[in-house]
Amino acid sequence: MKHDLASLVALSADTAASSDAVADGLSAAQRLAEAAATALSQAETAYRDSLLTADDKAMGRLASERGTAEIRRDRVAQLVVALDERLTAARASEDAARKRDAYAAARTLRDAAVERVEREYPALAQEALALLRVIAEADLAVARSNDDLPEGAERLSRVEIIARAHPGAAREVLDERTVELWCPEGSAEPIPAERQARVIRQDDRRGYSSTPHGQSFFERRAFHQTTALPAVRAQYSDPLASALVLPPLRPGEPLAWALDDHDPHPDQILRRLDAIAAASAVSRPAPKRVPEIKHEPVAG
Repeated sequence: MKHDLASLVALSADTAASSDAVADGLSAAQRLAEAAATALSQAETAYRDSLLTADDKAMGRLASERGTAEIRRDRVAQLVVALDERLTAARASEDAARKRDAYAAARTLRDAAVERVEREYPALAQEALALLRVIAEADLAVARSNDDLPEGAERLSRVEIIARAHPGAAREVLDERTVELWCPEGSAEPIPAERQARVIRQDDRRGYSSTPHGQSFFERRAFHQTTALPAVRAQYSDPLASALVLPPLRPGEPLAWALDDHDPHPDQILRRLDAIAAASAVSRPAPKRVPEIKHEPVAG
């Protein structure tokens, strides 16, 4: 971009210019202002130094140069002010545009989310309630069967005990063997595994190792070694019927699910589901607003 005086004056009046372009022009104008101040100082010095030596014609020329330099300084100084104001306005305009764009984007996202919630939430809630019914009906059948088991049959577990629990595991032995290990003399406690290989064997039962502090003596002892996977406790989740909370789509609408009971019986769950289904089947008119009349004193 050109940074001469005329182009910078035009830039100061360009309401469509970007803040980056105006900031660049302002820097150029500030450099012009420094140069104009220096030129005026030089013209004033030349005028003063020639007052007693130059003739009238030369003094007229010097006075004209001084005047021209002063006018340029003043113009450039005013240009700096104008560009600074234009920069403030450009930044404010860009910030306002950014806010408008962000607002429009947020509104678009919000409207799309509203449309999805209104369209999808009732169906998702109904699916969740249907799943609760499937679980409760199966658990009720399991409970009744467990109360009257066939001979030799094992009790059946409830649905979520199988579907949502982390099953435990008993301790599992992988290997058993007899091993001989070095122990300090007179002790039945083996030394750490990393030190076993450092013991120097003296005979079948005795050995030693050397340290900066002297020698240590050891003896071989037999041990029953077992390698096993540890037992793992089973982990159980709260039943979905007690953990799940489904608020209605809007206040006053009947579709909702919440149970305070930590371990509700399948009968209780089914009765609650039936009550929700019955309430949902009832058409509820939108609440009507009744006009209110209010009187306020008029001043005067």
